[in-house]
Amino acid sequence: MSTEQPPPPPPPPPPPPSNNQDLDTDMPPAPPLLPPSQSQQQPPPPPPPPPEASDPPPTSDDPLPSDNNNNNNVPSSEPPITPGPRALRLRQLFQQTTSHTLDKLSPANFRECFPTIAKKAPGTLDNVHRQMIERLSTLWNREFERILETRSVIQKLNELELLIQEAQQKRREAQSQSQSQSQSRGVPVPPHTLDAEVVLQAHLRTYVKEQTGVLEGRLGEVRGENKRLFEEILAQRREMEGLLSGVEGIVGDIKGASEFLGGVVGELEIETRGVEGELGRVVGGGIWYG
Repeated sequence: MSTEQPPPPPPPPPPPPSNNQDLDTDMPPAPPLLPPSQSQQQPPPPPPPPPEASDPPPTSDDPLPSDNNNNNNVPSSEPPITPGPRALRLRQLFQQTTSHTLDKLSPANFRECFPTIAKKAPGTLDNVHRQMIERLSTLWNREFERILETRSVIQKLNELELLIQEAQQKRREAQSQSQSQSQSRGVPVPPHTLDAEVVLQAHLRTYVKEQTGVLEGRLGEVRGENKRLFEEILAQRREMEGLLSGVEGIVGDIKGASEFLGGVVGELEIETRGVEGELGRVVGGGIWYG
């Protein structure tokens, strides 16, 4: 009889991938199954090595890994940070840039990239374009918010706002203090400590003074001319009033004369007719005084 052992059976096929495949990638593969005779002939595995002296066993004072994980998973109770002017401007600039970039990818430009699909299925291509725009916008906003959160951008911008405000306040206080000290001592104020408004007024003072003198001279001339014209108008008005009163007097005299002559006209007419009759009789009787 032969003492040779039969060949071992082939190893079983690997199990199908499951949902927990990501968790099983770190586990080593199982050894192949052997017959009972061969499994009995295999030597026992060697004992595990003793622990090193540099790694003492954990004591009750050391925190457990589960406690660390639980502490990491506890949500922070800090209130949300209110963004300042610079943080709001940063968000506004990001939104404007994102909108401007996505507007470049218009439906017409997207159809030019896929002419065949645009001819055969334009509705499907429009849906894909809309979904891609929405997806890109969502991803960009999410990544932007993640960067703001991980880098503490809003908090640092708010701190920058406070630093700028404090610097401006200290600068104003130092300028007012130096000006008061200079005025009390009679020392001229250094130009670099003055405000921009004061420096501008100092540069423009000569020009403004010169132009003010020119304008005041022109204004005096205009006022003198206006006064002369006003006096001339008053003189003409007084002359017109004198002429009007003279005309009214003449009209009154004419009216009085006409009223006076209105009662004498009848008597003059009778006397004139009597004289004419006497003259007719004298001429008709042949008496002529030559």
